[in-house]
Amino acid sequence: MSTPFDFLIQMVVKTINDPGSDYFLPKVILAQKHDPYTVDGSLTVADGLTLSDITAAGIANVKMADYKVEGSTLSLTADFGAYPADKVPGLKADVTLTGRLAYEIEGQAVTGSFTCVIPEGDVAAQGTVAVHQLSPAQISFTVSQVAMSLTADELTKTTITVALDGDGPVLKFLQEMLNKQLQEAERKEAVLTAVNHKLSDPTLLSQASTLITNLLNQLLNDVV
Repeated sequence: MSTPFDFLIQMVVKTINDPGSDYFLPKVILAQKHDPYTVDGSLTVADGLTLSDITAAGIANVKMADYKVEGSTLSLTADFGAYPADKVPGLKADVTLTGRLAYEIEGQAVTGSFTCVIPEGDVAAQGTVAVHQLSPAQISFTVSQVAMSLTADELTKTTITVALDGDGPVLKFLQEMLNKQLQEAERKEAVLTAVNHKLSDPTLLSQASTLITNLLNQLLNDVV
């Protein structure tokens, strides 16, 4: 049986997926300067590879694909790369992660930069909803879990490239080796696992909670 809150969430999803709405999700993310997003800390990937100074661009290109309400639990699934890049000024076609890397091999450390391009993918968020009152809306959403998933095809389309600092045949060989290894599915899955571990960081979950809570309340108070 549908509840008033189910109806409100249905209306929210319809509104944020409407390119003509002031609350069109890509517009909101870009206007609030969450894209590009600077990731705090570092990611440790398999085989002694650590990524840091990470910036994520293109995260505004997202569409709410599905949602489910079960009691006080709200689950959301969104699609990345859902719109043409020219749909909104500043919108990018792909999610692109860039930053620095440190790689240790046989006790020797090398550094460089990396680029990871994710053309498609889903991100799922789940959390608890507290409805304090509906009019004016006072609703809070506490995100407990965020995870990104890629199908086998999406994983294949994802590219990861590195450029090591310095010159010389040894560094050139290492760079070629790394770039070859990082195209393997298991290496990409290791990076995805590290990303999902980072997405469970309490600071990021708190930021996501605040963003969604503010969006829900602003939208509902404006259109209800």
